[in-house]
Amino acid sequence: MVEDIKKMPVGAGLPEMPEEIKLAPKKVAIDFKRIIFILLGLGVFILFYLIPGLPDAVDPGGKVFKLPWAGKMALGLFLMAGIWWVFEVMPIGVTAIAIGLFQVLFYIRPAKEALRDFLDPSVWFIFGSVVIGTAFSASGLTKRMAYKMLTIVGERTNLILLGVFLVTAAMTLIMAHTAVAAALFPLLMAINALYSESDQPTKFGKGLFIGMAWAAGAGSIITYLGAARGVAAAGMFKEFTGQDIGFFELIYYMLPIGALMVFVIWLIIITLFKPERAVIAGLREKARNLTKELGPMSNKEKFVIFMVLGIVALFMAKAFLPIKAFKDKIFQGSKDIPLDDLGREEAWAVGKWLKDENIHAVYTSPLSRARDTAIAIARHHNLEVLDLPGLADLSYGDWDGVLLKEVKVKYADLYRQWEAAPHTVCFPNGEPLAVLRTRALGAVEEVVQRHPDQTVLFVAHRVVNKVLIAAFIGLDNSHFWRIAQDNVAINRFHLVEDGRRVGKTWHITSINETGHLRGMMRGAY
Repeated sequence: MVEDIKKMPVGAGLPEMPEEIKLAPKKVAIDFKRIIFILLGLGVFILFYLIPGLPDAVDPGGKVFKLPWAGKMALGLFLMAGIWWVFEVMPIGVTAIAIGLFQVLFYIRPAKEALRDFLDPSVWFIFGSVVIGTAFSASGLTKRMAYKMLTIVGERTNLILLGVFLVTAAMTLIMAHTAVAAALFPLLMAINALYSESDQPTKFGKGLFIGMAWAAGAGSIITYLGAARGVAAAGMFKEFTGQDIGFFELIYYMLPIGALMVFVIWLIIITLFKPERAVIAGLREKARNLTKELGPMSNKEKFVIFMVLGIVALFMAKAFLPIKAFKDKIFQGSKDIPLDDLGREEAWAVGKWLKDENIHAVYTSPLSRARDTAIAIARHHNLEVLDLPGLADLSYGDWDGVLLKEVKVKYADLYRQWEAAPHTVCFPNGEPLAVLRTRALGAVEEVVQRHPDQTVLFVAHRVVNKVLIAAFIGLDNSHFWRIAQDNVAINRFHLVEDGRRVGKTWHITSINETGHLRGMMRGAY
């Protein structure tokens, strides 16, 4: 018997829809605690800004340590940041940036110094590593790699653990280990679910997740991309030794260690967390089906692979191409051109060479390439580096910052004169050697008078050194090219009483001393 079923209209039995619906206004909750402690931090900082100064510190020996204005403001800034951090009223990242900005806004430190850490290459290196990890996850490459691994290792639980650890370590070669762990976590949850349908923890599950975390740590030591600690350690090593550790140089030494650690981790896990089951039936087939569901490689995945290969290629270029050999020489002159990598290594080398010398004062040209060299030396003696403008490099005028090969073409006649008779050349909008000699010699003599019977270190430039050496040994500037000076060479002179003359004269101890530059010399001219 067929019965007619009468369909009920949608909404039958419900009250009629009102003509107008009004929503209650959203109640805004005010976090008074957050506001109070943000204002408290700002108030402490402003208080330090307004007070005239803090009492001097006096050590047990009676020595007085005056706190400068910048030091007072730094204390206020530290307390402000501490309040915000302790009471968690501002994100750590915001507070960190605020510390740099407040230093600039209140003239505590120049912007170049205050924001230097935020713009440090190691910071952006780490940031780039995190971006790569995010790109792998977002594009689906992480899943594709994991499914492929499961297809290869099969269904034996011990081999699954080894495969997971190897894939984890391999991914940390190109992205941050934390990003790898976050990307693999849901996939490991799926593998663990296939192993056991129970909610109870298993040895396999414990070993899977603990071993993944350990393997991520082991793999992250192999390249700089794996973790921030590698970049930080390399930066400290360079600061202490002046030597860079290249991308592939690090891999050369750390790859065997990292691989051995992963294998040892696997042995530990399968011993301490021996899986209850020898196989996970159907896992390989499941992985194949999941791979089919992903389909062919997408354009996003191809783009990420292309970008990662490009990054690695850039590292290879920096590591293997002899870029320094092809650098064109330029007339640095009064341009404030900083030290390059080799220059920093040379500065560290001369600092180490002179660390046992009895140096009483350090004076330098104000240009950064000389000043940074002076700092590398003075740090071994706990001395302040003092700027001496008279030691600034020769002003080549229109030649400053211009390539040597361009000068040879544009100023052919003047350049030939510079090579043949340097003492006769007056550079366009620059200064002749005679002017340089007068100011440099006057600056040195004035400092020497301030430090009688003391050893003073002067850090200048190649051209400045040449004219000073000529003056010290009684030669005119026409002998300029006969005096060789390597980068960071050491010249030693003593000012002594000369019985044959009135007053003191300069006596030579050594010129162009380069024993500290083994394997690094660029050549003298």
